[in-house]
Amino acid sequence: MWEMVVRDDGGNQVDGFIISYRTDTTTGSANSGTAGSEQSAQWETIQLTRQHKNYVLRNLRCGTTYIVKIEAFNEVGTGRPSDELRFTTQGKAPIAGERSLIFTPNITFVLLHLSRWSDGGCPISHFIVQYKPRQQA
Repeated sequence: MWEMVVRDDGGNQVDGFIISYRTDTTTGSANSGTAGSEQSAQWETIQLTRQHKNYVLRNLRCGTTYIVKIEAFNEVGTGRPSDELRFTTQGKAPIAGERSLIFTPNITFVLLHLSRWSDGGCPISHFIVQYKPRQQA
């Protein structure tokens, strides 16, 4: 949500707004991507008419820090951008449960109770299971 300061300085009328946002790679949030990666460094933009005074960013990644800024534009060009706003969506990386509740060993197999992991508020997309014989380095 934003407010537009109206000045009576004889300038041109604002035609609309450009909202720009991207992930913040400087915070080290679990899902923010790798610094320098194309996806995390790429600004996404949304152009709105001057009638808009608010906008909801949708389909953001869980537990991720973002940077957002807004600019006004008219027939002459684009104005200075606002200060950047940093925010983090809710959620964090999955949390393993107590070891005795996750593993049920047997002589020839071990049963993994994957449903006993806490999702940290973000959906778990997949698990990676690695194992090796005990005598192996």
